[in-house]
Amino acid sequence: MAAVHCGESSALQGFPTPTDGAVDASPPPVDAGDAQDSLVCTPEVLAEPHVATTYYVAIDEPGADDDACDGRAPTNEGNGRCPFKDLDAIVRRGLFDTKTGVRVELRAGSYLVTAWEGLVMNGAGTAESESLVISAYAGEKPVVGAPVRSNASCIPPEGGMIPAGCVRQVISVLGTFVIVQGLTIQDGLAYDMTVGGSNHLVRCNKFTYTTPNTPGGSGRSDELKAFAAQSIIVHNEFTHWESQAVDTAGSRGGGLVIEENDFHDPHDRGCGAVGIKFGGRDITVRKNRIHDIAGAECQMRAVLGAGGTGTTHPDDFSAYRAVITENRIWNVNERLATFASCQDCIFERNDASDVIAGVFVTTGMTGAAECAASPTGCRATTGLRIDGNRIRNAHGTGEAGTANFFVGVESAVEATGLTMGSNVYCAAPTAADARFNWANTTLVFDEWKTTSGTDTTSTALATTDPGCMGW
Repeated sequence: MAAVHCGESSALQGFPTPTDGAVDASPPPVDAGDAQDSLVCTPEVLAEPHVATTYYVAIDEPGADDDACDGRAPTNEGNGRCPFKDLDAIVRRGLFDTKTGVRVELRAGSYLVTAWEGLVMNGAGTAESESLVISAYAGEKPVVGAPVRSNASCIPPEGGMIPAGCVRQVISVLGTFVIVQGLTIQDGLAYDMTVGGSNHLVRCNKFTYTTPNTPGGSGRSDELKAFAAQSIIVHNEFTHWESQAVDTAGSRGGGLVIEENDFHDPHDRGCGAVGIKFGGRDITVRKNRIHDIAGAECQMRAVLGAGGTGTTHPDDFSAYRAVITENRIWNVNERLATFASCQDCIFERNDASDVIAGVFVTTGMTGAAECAASPTGCRATTGLRIDGNRIRNAHGTGEAGTANFFVGVESAVEATGLTMGSNVYCAAPTAADARFNWANTTLVFDEWKTTSGTDTTSTALATTDPGCMGW
């Protein structure tokens, strides 16, 4: 698996390579997730990579057995040549425990992970051909989940153990060169999947449910927590998450790429699609579809974010060199993006429609004690570039903090090195209705350009203008 660097295309030998380029004019499909599955996530694609040894698990296949079968055939061929019945056979044999060149294909059916730490895949490969792989069997759609869906049911008694069947994360990826593909993954109490280590590929999965917050529960739950380096999260569908779909907290190794995924319809609290924080750096979020997010009680105040609160970390900024580019966002009941204590971050060539507000640069992290390396706490955002975006109908709600501004900068201290240009702001009913916010003061477009000292090459238009029509 080739290394992935910030701003570069994700070149993988044997895998389709998402192309670079400007946002095209074609409309988003009615069901983006299904479109990705049928056009990109084909059985031929998921047949890669070929590794040394392949095992099969088939919970609904007659003759499948964890003990009597060798797991080397997808059907019962007789004489012990037949599939394992469930994931316990993989765990008991240690097939994912610091191994190389092992592929496990799951046939159709529902598979339960029962250990608190989930199904742990700890890769030890040094090349793609040495990957650990868990994959859907060709043309089939297995589901991997947990027995207990309720946080309230997983509160241990005083002095006791966590009840059986409570699973913190369904799949835990560690080490190097692990591939997870073609699965439906659901029911984690805190996460559906965690990804650490480096050189991993997570593609063509459907993340469809994390446990809603309940009294005494985990407080929040994200579908995928990624703190890996040189890894790709591509062509997945994320839906029904509780807080954020993807949380990249603490991803400091660089080269994490999140692209061409479909994010839609979370739980009421789940308004965040991707968040970058805890000193995360060199992370690219590009060409994703983010839509139909209308949570009534959002835990995250923006669908995209670089910088945020959390655990103390040894960095001066909450995020470094995050690149958010070429994403399509529509029908979102929250801010488009928030930047907080972000060094040299980029928000460019994104196309958004029907959001509460646009891009917000906040003081919310400045001086925060979580940045342990800085004697003054987390430093203010610096070097932010906002370029080439189109934002249509930032309509607001009247609620505090959700005014209908296209760009807001909470304090001039957050604007050091801020550069903006070539943005298109589509306002209703006329271009004169475009609003911006500087240090809690609402400005019209000409006032915004003068006060901010940037954005002079951008344009304000009416939403009915041809420049505001189509994708």
